[in-house]
Amino acid sequence: MDMFDDMFGFNPSDDLMPLLNGEYSLAVVDSDEGLIANELNVDLGAVLMLGSSEGEALANLAQDFTDGLEDQDLSVDDSSTDDVTVYEVEDPGGELVGAYGVNEDYLIASTSSETIESLFNGEANLADSDKYQNVWDAFPRGTILVMFIDLDGLFAALEDVDPTMEDVVDVNPVYAFGMGTSSNRNTTQTTMIFFIAGE
Repeated sequence: MDMFDDMFGFNPSDDLMPLLNGEYSLAVVDSDEGLIANELNVDLGAVLMLGSSEGEALANLAQDFTDGLEDQDLSVDDSSTDDVTVYEVEDPGGELVGAYGVNEDYLIASTSSETIESLFNGEANLADSDKYQNVWDAFPRGTILVMFIDLDGLFAALEDVDPTMEDVVDVNPVYAFGMGTSSNRNTTQTTMIFFIAGE
């Protein structure tokens, strides 16, 4: 961590992690930009959102991180809207490396700036998915859903990478997976459900 501090002006353990005191999410998304899409020639990207109540402090660290990247000869292009500031990183050859963003509630890391911007511009999101809603509705009231996997969508994307995937892995008739937690006094219960397509 000392080397990171020397390069970027802050220590993640001491200066960043204490700020990340909110919800978090990791998603694989449809995207034709970024390292995953370019290297595997598939429309896949990823985004990580880390919640925080210290938006101003996050913004300061993001600027320190940007300065450090530029000192390493990487190019950082920033853009802002009312909802989020996005930083897109390119290597010295002009190839997209990734992106990160901050707002008053989240630190976001992604394979592309397009993915971050789409989170805030009103495009379709997970809450609009009937499949997601069906999974959510199956859990008891008071459950916090911590994981949702659209297995149909995931394996359809993987088949774009490797057409033989369907022959190697067959999860049919399971089409989705959900996991949630609930607390009652001094106990925490975790529930996992595999969702099977009907006849």
